[in-house]
Amino acid sequence: MQAQPDNIYRTAPTELLLARELAALDPLLAGIYGRHGLYIRPQYLPEVAEPAHLLGNLITLHIDTPYRLAGALNCAPSQLPFASDSFKLIVIQHAAENIAEPALFSAELARVLAPEGVALILGFNPYSAWRPWLALQQRRLPGSALRLQSPHLWETQLAQHDIDVMQRRYLGAFLPRASAVAQAPDDSARSLRWLSGLRGAYLLLARKRRSALTPLRLRKASRERAQAPHLVPGARRARP
Repeated sequence: MQAQPDNIYRTAPTELLLARELAALDPLLAGIYGRHGLYIRPQYLPEVAEPAHLLGNLITLHIDTPYRLAGALNCAPSQLPFASDSFKLIVIQHAAENIAEPALFSAELARVLAPEGVALILGFNPYSAWRPWLALQQRRLPGSALRLQSPHLWETQLAQHDIDVMQRRYLGAFLPRASAVAQAPDDSARSLRWLSGLRGAYLLLARKRRSALTPLRLRKASRERAQAPHLVPGARRARP
């Protein structure tokens, strides 16, 4: 007899959805370079591989409790122990659905994302047929309380921190089934494309704006200006 899953992310439909999400990230990550990246997943899932990347270092964390992240280090979601502008890439896979203060979490993500850095955010689509199934699973499985966030709410929160959503995509099956046959490709039948907003998950691709600060040219010291007071900057003294 197959063991009963202990949380939503270990159910067969959700495992299939998570795998499809990681596959959708591959072409996006192929063009992102940098020294450091941050990947936050919903639970400790050792069998799920990290997304392929070209970064020098990818820090992986997972949700341990609604008030705690664990993995490479332990911290609160609202107090990430990283310097501002640290990460060229941040991937959030269903993490905000499992924390107590998602607004503070999004503010911290904005702080540690570098200017022109990319944030990829994945979550359950609250407007899909998955929602009643998720509600049922939350009653059946302990410790599976979810706080679904819509793509629009994410866009509003990120815009407050100078992060613009460039693309919104929908992934996965329309219904939470465990069969791969139910996972119709995102570019399948043309007649179903207009229904893509009803798929099980969404993917937001966002970019942080370039810093508005510009370096200031320091004025020369008065002693330096006195050496050639009649010459303007860039002029050359004529030789006799």
